[in-house]
Amino acid sequence: KNQSCESLPKKLDGAILFNVDLSDLTLLQKLRSLPCVRVMGSTEKFDYFDHVTYESVIGDLAANYFIKHGHKTVACLGEEIGVRKQSFLKRCKSAGLVTYTDSGFSVEDESPRGHKPNFIEIYNAVEKLSKQEVLPTAIFTTSDTVAIGLHQILLAHQIMDIKKICIIGVNNDYVLDNLYPRPLSVDIQVESIADQAIERLFLRMKNPQEPIRQLYLTPIISEGNNFP
Repeated sequence: KNQSCESLPKKLDGAILFNVDLSDLTLLQKLRSLPCVRVMGSTEKFDYFDHVTYESVIGDLAANYFIKHGHKTVACLGEEIGVRKQSFLKRCKSAGLVTYTDSGFSVEDESPRGHKPNFIEIYNAVEKLSKQEVLPTAIFTTSDTVAIGLHQILLAHQIMDIKKICIIGVNNDYVLDNLYPRPLSVDIQVESIADQAIERLFLRMKNPQEPIRQLYLTPIISEGNNFP
């Protein structure tokens, strides 16, 4: 992840590439001499690496779930990741739903205290939502980090009734299992992606001339004990 060419081991039989800067031409040249498989990241085609990722249907999945369960007023919180936010809003608007959104804040607090939700931005977004004439009954967050922060804020501040709001995040983080009511989440199949990438890498190492492939796994909604 984000390594320079100098930091690579001198003897390397193959590599799984995650969040690697392929604009580094020296690094790219080195990696092209090895069996490599990219995981997630941009779906831009690279004709010299296999690629295992998930289909870009996250926003549509969340929107379709809300539509199926009869929600008429919905919201979307969090920064754009890929096209999650864009596709969610487009699908909801095409179905005639009233949609609210924020300006796209960073999902994490960048302080030295470590990885955690950006509670200030989430609180401000929720406060604005609470002042709408018609309150949303469902909120899609572009990551589970925002969903977790949203859940904690709704419980602590009673700005909106959490029991009357369906929350959907992304990534199916194990932390969600400790929340009640548990938010739903779009499971992007991280473990399956990892398994497929390793399998593909071993195949690539045994058969270097095997045609390059792009493998797309289909995300699914992971349901918990949430208000529908």
